[in-house]
Amino acid sequence: MSRRRADAGHLTPVMDDEDGSKLIARLTSSYHILEQEAERSARWFNETRFDVVCLKKVFTRVRILDRVEFAYEGMEIGYSKFAQRYCEGSQHEMSRPFVSTMGALASTGASVRRIEIAKGKGYGAISVGRLESLAPSLKAFDGLFEGLQVLRLKLRDWRMPDEGFQLESGRLPFSVRFLAKCRNVRVLDLSFYSTLEDDAFGELVRACRFEKLDSVTLELFRVRLVSDLFQFFEPSEGCLEEVSLKSIMLDEHDLNESGQDVWKQIFHGFADEKRKFEKLQVFHAERLFLDRERCKIAVPKAVDTKTKKAVIEVKAGQVFDGLWYRCDRGSGACGGQGEGDYKDAVFHLHEGATLRNVIIGKNQAEGVHCNGHCTPEFVWWEDVCEDALNIKNDKAGSQTWVIGGGAYHGSDKIIQHNGCGTVNIINFYVEDYGKLYRSCGNCSKQRKRNIYIKSVTAKNEGELVGINSNYKDTATLKNVCADAKTKCQMYIGCAGGCEPKKAGTCSGKRQRTATSRFEVGRNPPTPPSTVRRLSSRPPASQATEAEEEQSLFVRGEDSDDPEVDDGDPNPEEVVDDVEGLSEVAAGAGEESAAAGEEAFLEPEHETIATLRYRATFGDIERNPIHLAANSMSNYKVDSLTMTGLWMWVDDVVDSQVNRRSNIEVASLVAELWFGRGTNKRDRPQKQLRRGNVRDVHDLRDLAKSLDLDTSEKLTIDFNLYLTGDPIPIPLLQLAAIAPPPPRLSQVRARTATVIQEEALEGVVAANLMGAGATLAVRDY
Repeated sequence: MSRRRADAGHLTPVMDDEDGSKLIARLTSSYHILEQEAERSARWFNETRFDVVCLKKVFTRVRILDRVEFAYEGMEIGYSKFAQRYCEGSQHEMSRPFVSTMGALASTGASVRRIEIAKGKGYGAISVGRLESLAPSLKAFDGLFEGLQVLRLKLRDWRMPDEGFQLESGRLPFSVRFLAKCRNVRVLDLSFYSTLEDDAFGELVRACRFEKLDSVTLELFRVRLVSDLFQFFEPSEGCLEEVSLKSIMLDEHDLNESGQDVWKQIFHGFADEKRKFEKLQVFHAERLFLDRERCKIAVPKAVDTKTKKAVIEVKAGQVFDGLWYRCDRGSGACGGQGEGDYKDAVFHLHEGATLRNVIIGKNQAEGVHCNGHCTPEFVWWEDVCEDALNIKNDKAGSQTWVIGGGAYHGSDKIIQHNGCGTVNIINFYVEDYGKLYRSCGNCSKQRKRNIYIKSVTAKNEGELVGINSNYKDTATLKNVCADAKTKCQMYIGCAGGCEPKKAGTCSGKRQRTATSRFEVGRNPPTPPSTVRRLSSRPPASQATEAEEEQSLFVRGEDSDDPEVDDGDPNPEEVVDDVEGLSEVAAGAGEESAAAGEEAFLEPEHETIATLRYRATFGDIERNPIHLAANSMSNYKVDSLTMTGLWMWVDDVVDSQVNRRSNIEVASLVAELWFGRGTNKRDRPQKQLRRGNVRDVHDLRDLAKSLDLDTSEKLTIDFNLYLTGDPIPIPLLQLAAIAPPPPRLSQVRARTATVIQEEALEGVVAANLMGAGATLAVRDY
């Protein structure tokens, strides 16, 4: 007689389930999995709120904290190879304890002198997205940070430009407003990498003023302007003693000079007497980068010149490869700013045509005309006459892609759009121009147009974009490096022979979904697969042997390491999967501490040699970083350990802190630790709670056995470990703070004796210490 069991959602007959126990077990397991998934979305909010409630009871008694330290020990060796991978791959493991602790401190009116990631730990990053949950209590941080002397933080924001929420126009990112409260710090060690904020350092410079800095370490910042770097140090230049720059990407510099010269200017700037870095003793720099797209940019060298008396027609859907020839219409073809048509152009592209790898010479009038949507790829204009690119008759919903290339000396418009589709300009360079893009202001038939610009460099004045507000044109600018005073100009367009009028600059709705302050409209679809990665690139500029010897640039060798998927940046959507541990990338701890550096090591970037104070340029450091922004196990561990830890903070504090009337200064240390000899990852919460209660009572008994007199003003550390449970969740360490006793050595000896005599199972007992000890809550 056959029995039935659950298999992939169906009941199928089996022969080995006579009493139905396997079916019940299978359904019960499925139920628990579904129950965990249902609770996941509410877990973050509920647990953080519970943490704050518990911690507030601590900080209402201990109002002045010397140190709040966050450290991550990683997984114990019992987890085999996954232990090291998890430790190195996780980037947000300190988000919850950090947000909970800061929220509780701010709401109780406490003050703190030091906030830091534990020294020697390459982990402990804090998610900027989770940090933003502190926004409602931001005003309370003025008092909390008034006496802050040391700040060591690692901030990461892995949210992508097409995710997140909208931020009101003109508002600074919360992470910058949070750091602006730390105005009195003397030691600042800040690592900040964001895939969402394109100019986080510039906004930090404009919003924060640190006047008392003695030591500064900056890591993983993208510096858009050289002046921003010195402006950051200017308020404290008279007291700075130590400066360290690590993995800094420099975007903006003089495009007519080689990038190493700019870094030399920065180095000399710190030694310049005019800048008054009088007390500077140590200057350390390593892994400095330049965005090669921002380096000296020139029109590629042409193979030869081809002059045509008539326009070159490219039929609909066809591809014309110029093979890096210069093409023009012959001497005298440029007639100034007179309007021409497609017959005056060098190329006439019909709908869907592609033009690539060509240089448009100065002897021409109209450059390139498109009748319908088109795709110019790596097209360069040496000297624009009237328009470089003119797009007509493209239909609503169509996409024109201008990918790579550049244009020089266009006194009026570079790209003129007379149709009604969307124009996408990607990785384009323009110099000495009037407008990069202009939506037709007086065409006979007007309609809505869209412009999307990304990774564009524009130099020497000009308006970047001109759109017609009355026709509801949209403009989206991302990762734009331009010196234009007006990046987005609005006009009141008209139909027919009239002159459009300016109507102010774009409103610039700032969204968390993008990286520029001028964000209007939607992102375009992905470019056609035929133009994602082209094998034909502009020929490299030829350098003499002498120039190569003098160059400080070294092109990084291609890495043999496999590419690693960054994973989904939304931790709440990560599925807890046992097999997920094997998907976390491995790498050296020091490399993982600089997570995000891989983004600086793309082929279009140059690497600068390592510089150390009073030393010559050394070896190149170009180590590929394996990013694992989301560890599959991170959030499973978070839900168990942190809930177990904070659940009993209140209980122990009530029994111990109330007995000390002379608590003055304390510190909080939060760490993650996994016990020995186990590889099991789950345990019913009720069993964990019984274990916690058992050891808390043992801790109380130990405290009573010491029979301490508070008048002796001792410092006591109570260490609580869980044992016996397959997964040892929390260690709770509580210390009452006071000045040292007169017979400190005798007290310590007595303490050691007590520990040996008690021999409490599962408890590392009290450790009496002298002055400077801390109130510490540690989660191992």
